[in-house]
Amino acid sequence: MTTGDTPLIVASLAFLTTAIGWLIRELWLRREHKRQAAHDAGTILKERKAHLEDMIAKTEDVNSKQTLIAQLDEVNALLVGLYTERLRHTL
Repeated sequence: MTTGDTPLIVASLAFLTTAIGWLIRELWLRREHKRQAAHDAGTILKERKAHLEDMIAKTEDVNSKQTLIAQLDEVNALLVGLYTERLRHTL
């Protein structure tokens, strides 16, 4: 190693440090976006569940009620999947 190599080594280390910092930041942002998307999905599903339960309570037609119950079952399945995913990431 000669004295002329020192600026090259310093520049290479600076580049590597910047690249690693950028990569870590991008991974962090991706994680935060996934977390926010899961939160938003949970909020939407909870609102949909409350709306369906309200519609089921107000509906008198048996066929319509069965359709709404089937939709509610789908929403409940999605919520369970979302909660399972959160639990899996927690553990």
